[in-house]
Amino acid sequence: MAKTFKGRVVVPGTVTAKALVSHGGFNTLASYQSALMFGDKDVKCGDQNNPDIYKKPMIGVALCLPQTIGSTTGGMVFYTAGALGKLPACMCFSKPIRRRHPLRRVDGDAYARCRFSRRRVPRICQDRHERHARRGWDGDGRMKCAIYGAGSLGTVLGAYMTKGGVPVELVNRNRAHVDALREKGAHITGTVDFSTPVTAITPEEITAPYDVIFLMTKQLHNKEVVTFLKPLLAPDGVIVTFQNGIPEPGIAEIVGESHTIGCVVEWGATMDAPGECVLTSDPDSLSFHMGGMQGVSDAKLAEVRSLLEKMCPVAMEDNLLGARWSKLLINATFSGLGTVVGGVFGDVSEKKDARRVAVRCMKECIDVGHAAGATFAPVQGKDLTKLFYYKNGFKRAIAELLVPIAMKKHRAIEPSMLQDLKKGKPCEIDAINGVVCEWGRKCGVPTPINDRIVEIVKKEQTGELPLEEKNIRFFDDLL
Repeated sequence: MAKTFKGRVVVPGTVTAKALVSHGGFNTLASYQSALMFGDKDVKCGDQNNPDIYKKPMIGVALCLPQTIGSTTGGMVFYTAGALGKLPACMCFSKPIRRRHPLRRVDGDAYARCRFSRRRVPRICQDRHERHARRGWDGDGRMKCAIYGAGSLGTVLGAYMTKGGVPVELVNRNRAHVDALREKGAHITGTVDFSTPVTAITPEEITAPYDVIFLMTKQLHNKEVVTFLKPLLAPDGVIVTFQNGIPEPGIAEIVGESHTIGCVVEWGATMDAPGECVLTSDPDSLSFHMGGMQGVSDAKLAEVRSLLEKMCPVAMEDNLLGARWSKLLINATFSGLGTVVGGVFGDVSEKKDARRVAVRCMKECIDVGHAAGATFAPVQGKDLTKLFYYKNGFKRAIAELLVPIAMKKHRAIEPSMLQDLKKGKPCEIDAINGVVCEWGRKCGVPTPINDRIVEIVKKEQTGELPLEEKNIRFFDDLL
């Protein structure tokens, strides 16, 4: 079937080549980045969001597309590809290529003049341009985003977003980490293996405003951190918290409910070295669960969802509190006990003594959550209350057998609390197991297992107890 492209010819000549057709816009950076960085002789497309041409060779073909995505950056990518002899034979655009002129204000006039032209542009266009600048949008009409507290989880997310063509600033106080990201990009290993250039800055280098700030710091200093971030938000900007526990009410007290979104992370990562992070969950098990507090618009939720989907599926939660309690159940059990025994999730789920404690910890969390009025949300399609809740010894035995099966894809996760203790940092035990204990006291539900976890972890933090598997013996009197 023949297709005729009409319009001006940018580069004249005659070419015969096999057509490679993209029905969506061509993300230049995402398509070429991997091939140019790692010397792919076939120059296979690396844009996972373009199913038409993903993993298909782009060298020597007639690339047919509506338009490119990216202007200045795209030009530099094409220049580099040309210097390496890795360009397509030709490019045919179905949409007109128009020259874009930056706008300049002319006070007291109903029109604004373009910088490089005498053509007069209606004021409405100028106003739209300036409105985007005030809201924090960049020059390409995209949201301005930051990941504040870009440690292991934040670096992995930032790498995926950048790889997907979404510019995001990774903010971290660790100068060595920031320098490594700037010099070498983010290197993600573990269950995946890729590297990608990223934008990394320290808090002192922040330039506001931001449309979206992904908050990935610990809760230990939330009041100070969120107060610092508040003036950095655009008028309709939002803070998306990925923190453990139930942080949304405290954040909303500072920035307002309409500026607060909660997101539950269903995967794990660790920091291997500055600029190098290990994804410890299987790629097919990655997901986010996200919901906004009262007043957050559906449009804003959709915008944030589109950003996170550059990494993995996002489940929208009407029941944000339920999703939080489900994640708290997992963290209290496997992060809490993992820190107690100085090991990973698998050391809790696969060893009999620890598993006996784990199912009792989960039951406490479910009892407290129900008493607090929460309806536990499914986790990756699984109802934890049906799997692990029990009322007799037989069902408890079944629950113990199910634990290693349920946690198989996440067995390599090392608790962030344990990572903190190994680095000599205070951990957020009070924001995880401590929350279960606090709500238990409010609701009149006993929490002996969680109380003991908090006690042991705090002794590990002060050096009174070592980080070792033998610590599971301190639960014998509660079984």
